[in-house]
Amino acid sequence: MSKLIGVLLEDAAKQGLTQDFFATIIEGFKQECNRNGFNILFLNQEETDRPTYLDQAKQFELDGVLIATATDSDELFELINSDIPIAVIDKDYENTVNVQSDNKKGMTELMEHIISLGHRKIAYIMGQENYVTNVRLSEFLKVCSDHEIHVPEEYLVRGEFRNIGLTAYNTEILLKLPDPPTCILYSDDYAAIGGINVIGARGLEIPRDISVAGYDGNNILANIEPSITTVNQNNMEMGKVAAKKLIHNILNPDNPEYGTTTIESEFEYGRSVGQVYAAF
Repeated sequence: MSKLIGVLLEDAAKQGLTQDFFATIIEGFKQECNRNGFNILFLNQEETDRPTYLDQAKQFELDGVLIATATDSDELFELINSDIPIAVIDKDYENTVNVQSDNKKGMTELMEHIISLGHRKIAYIMGQENYVTNVRLSEFLKVCSDHEIHVPEEYLVRGEFRNIGLTAYNTEILLKLPDPPTCILYSDDYAAIGGINVIGARGLEIPRDISVAGYDGNNILANIEPSITTVNQNNMEMGKVAAKKLIHNILNPDNPEYGTTTIESEFEYGRSVGQVYAAF
């Protein structure tokens, strides 16, 4: 046993550990690994002529691998389908340890709060298509349906996680609609900065003129006014649980435990979502 666990962080936004969502998860994972006598090593996913993920895992004699984020590919599934114990974050693969935030509960609580304040014209600038986006979008639409709220097609906008520029562009489009939304929900708090900037540049005030809500609980918006309504994901706990379960499978190869563990998220009240009155 090498006492070495690999980490695969294939970040489409090229922000790596500067992105606090993954940085906090990996810090929690690292702490729990170190507590159990394991060290971590990042797999190379940048170079075009690099060895495959599986070849790297074999080269360094890794005892297991955490897939923090990665695009589905033949190379990825080659690693997942090998005999190396695997843990993944916010995915749902067979024969692996799957740890994810409670995106259904988080989105439900967020939407119920927005609707309770009278909003029925709610737009959603979501992230790129992936497992998390699909879960959140499905729950968004379900809550709207439960409240008999019609969501026009133009209110559902495909963006990208943490892409401030694209979020600004999409917000501009929503604000120019003949019947604009009273509230815009953003894919994450960081991306929401783009929308907040556009709203301010147009001379509009949050939440008097339009309400906004984020997701993820990013510290970068912790001190802005008005405080943002969002959902905090317990990233540190996600990392620690992934490490505990992965190490269990490493130490108990004849009795591995697979399946999904869902980590509780926490709705955070902010002042960025205001009341919609009958005159609206």
